[in-house]
Amino acid sequence: MLRKRWAFLAIFLGVTLCAVSACQPKGSQVSGDVPQKPVEEDNAKKVEKVEKVEKVEKVEKVDVKEAKPLLPFYKWDKPNGRETQYLGFKDSEGRVVIEPLYDSKPVIEIMRGLSKKLSLPLWEITKKHDDDVAEGIKEEDEATYYRENGFDLTEPFLHSQEEINEQMFVSEYGEEAYHLLREKGVFYPDMEEYFTRINNNTYQYYPEGKKHYSVLNIEEDVSRTDLSDDFCQSCDSCVNPEDVAPWKRTFKTASKKIECFLGNLEKKGIDPMPSWNEEEHVEVPAGRFKFITGRHAQHTQTSTLNNVMLLDIMKENYVWINDAEARKLGIVQGDLVEITSSVGSVRIKAYPTPKIIPETIFYIHGFGAESDGFTFAHRNGASDNEIIEGNIEPVFGSSIMHETIVTVKKV
Repeated sequence: MLRKRWAFLAIFLGVTLCAVSACQPKGSQVSGDVPQKPVEEDNAKKVEKVEKVEKVEKVEKVDVKEAKPLLPFYKWDKPNGRETQYLGFKDSEGRVVIEPLYDSKPVIEIMRGLSKKLSLPLWEITKKHDDDVAEGIKEEDEATYYRENGFDLTEPFLHSQEEINEQMFVSEYGEEAYHLLREKGVFYPDMEEYFTRINNNTYQYYPEGKKHYSVLNIEEDVSRTDLSDDFCQSCDSCVNPEDVAPWKRTFKTASKKIECFLGNLEKKGIDPMPSWNEEEHVEVPAGRFKFITGRHAQHTQTSTLNNVMLLDIMKENYVWINDAEARKLGIVQGDLVEITSSVGSVRIKAYPTPKIIPETIFYIHGFGAESDGFTFAHRNGASDNEIIEGNIEPVFGSSIMHETIVTVKKV
């Protein structure tokens, strides 16, 4: 059931991913998601009536012409810059300062509407084709099985992001801490006790003996007072004694310990531990290359491609190619090369370097926007979507994005 259930979820997420790659700008100087006029009423009616999505993408796609339905998706802007779309503005605590423009809606609300539309039809398909599910609903009430085994896709989207944030914060730190966050705009444990203004330019957040850099939780039976300052000072600076205590805790596994061997996979004929399967290895034919893709720090995938401030930092991507391989092909820095796979072809500038192994090429995901609505980002560099083959990993159901074989030639 694991494989088929993930396929069930992948269909929904793929549909949603296509649907929310929506508003494409013309002339926007800030963000690739900013619409220049309100969403038309007939578009809203089409969203209500939509029965299917014709195109599901491997990775985030930036051509609105291929997405159905067209949804009024927006993102928030925050002072810390973690989200960069200017259709609404929130302060550091997530409170709305400027309402979103036009008919745009938060992505969680869009997901809620789509999940209501798609969840039951996908469930009907799953019941017909998944033997484990068919057996399961014989043993217990179908509605209960549907709900308790994660097939109700509406469940993660029932509450607003603000409600989710408050619940998560309060469950971790309590109501009093949440009110302090709303009042001060910031919160960290023991803030009221330790925060001190030393002078006009210097503040103390924690005393030296109370600084601990760990994301691990201490077991309930281990007190901070048991971990003396003398012991802390005797440790290596990179070792925190508080980090050691949690390893006695239990985990949500059958053995209550960290498990590397997954017996439920073994029952389904799937390797219970990661193992090398020679038949799955993709050999690189002579004169060709294996294409791999990846990320970077300057842009957020495709959603900031039209942001001129970030384009000043990185305007386009280059294809990395081993310098020895480049010399064989007569390719030097900045040459325009054509990369061709079984599904498409792109042109991109070359970056010969010893930092990548032979028979492999690489360029960064998120460039080469196909839509001319991206007035600053249209065809900057190349899009990996255009050449990656649509192969699916059989267990988890995700795209296999690092095994496409390509040819490279100088233009």
